[in-house]
Amino acid sequence: MDRIIVVGAGIVGASVAYALSQKGVPVTVLEAQRPAAGTSRASFAWPNANEKLPREYFALNAAGLAEHHVLADTLGGDWFHPTGNLEVVTGSERRDHQHAKVARLQDWGYRAELISEVRARELVPDLALPDSASYAFYPDEGWVAAPVLIHRLLEVAQASGATVRFPMRVDALDVQNGRVAGVIVDGEHLAAGLVIDCTGPAAGRFLDPLGISIARQRSPGLLVVTEPVPTCLSRVVHAPGVHLRPDGAGRVLIGSEDVDATLPEEGDITEEIHADSSWCRELLRRAQAVLPVLAGARIEAVRLGWRPLPADGRSAVGPVPGLSGYYLVFTHSGVTLGPRLGRLVAGEVVTGQACPELAPFRPDRLLEGHEPARRDRGAHR
Repeated sequence: MDRIIVVGAGIVGASVAYALSQKGVPVTVLEAQRPAAGTSRASFAWPNANEKLPREYFALNAAGLAEHHVLADTLGGDWFHPTGNLEVVTGSERRDHQHAKVARLQDWGYRAELISEVRARELVPDLALPDSASYAFYPDEGWVAAPVLIHRLLEVAQASGATVRFPMRVDALDVQNGRVAGVIVDGEHLAAGLVIDCTGPAAGRFLDPLGISIARQRSPGLLVVTEPVPTCLSRVVHAPGVHLRPDGAGRVLIGSEDVDATLPEEGDITEEIHADSSWCRELLRRAQAVLPVLAGARIEAVRLGWRPLPADGRSAVGPVPGLSGYYLVFTHSGVTLGPRLGRLVAGEVVTGQACPELAPFRPDRLLEGHEPARRDRGAHR
């Protein structure tokens, strides 16, 4: 098989490269900065199928979670922590939603259970639990040290013959005779039998000069990491207005969808989002309310990322109609889905057979313009 170029060395690109290398495919990974430098570094990294709809997207995410359990046995290393996820909700509307969700997940064969306050306190003794709360536990979920997993995937891929090159920013696709023949890097043409675009939030942007646009949503994500604190927190916790998990050596990782919703547009950030910014202080305040041991703790690190999110929230995986030699992998929940998509993409590319599991997630549903490769366009920036 001709060499395949994978653009991007986040969790998705590393997973695709690993899976291809295990099938004996010659593969080169090109990364603009360094592996795990982008969205994967700024991910909450919570593999789950907890709130994923519709049914086929749930099934893909459930398979992604199961893949982590399998991969942990295959790869070894201390990167997957399947300690479970405790969910705490308040208010009748959220309680009703939680109960309906747990029933649905159980019906679909996913491990989920409503638990008592006593059981919740046993699972996370440090937590300050609100009055009249409702509790659910999802035992197969957990958290991933994404940079560690990415390093391990690329390490094994390289041992199997893959090449990883960074920093190496791809300027454009090279389109010749109506097909993608490789990429352009600093004016140099790097030939490939197939280019797989795994560039996270930028995935699909190589198509813009060809008159093809992939519909997407804005999805900023802000996380803060505390200094080490004396806590026995070992699980993922979703509490009202905040989610948190361990981040190694006593550190706690904190995020909030509510706070994310207040972040400015990517191009409109006029002040540095640092540890003393209002957004970061609010995250710490919310976490302190549910984990009192954080009182007085300092923020050690701030992680701001722009998450890949197709317009309808579901993955976009596969060739783009009319443009041979190019394969798109554009997805939210990259940590959950990366290893599973790596396996499926590699199988599809190597066998040439369409994968039924990927059928609902083809990129053509998101195309906003379409004039692919009408003529030889050469290299495009």
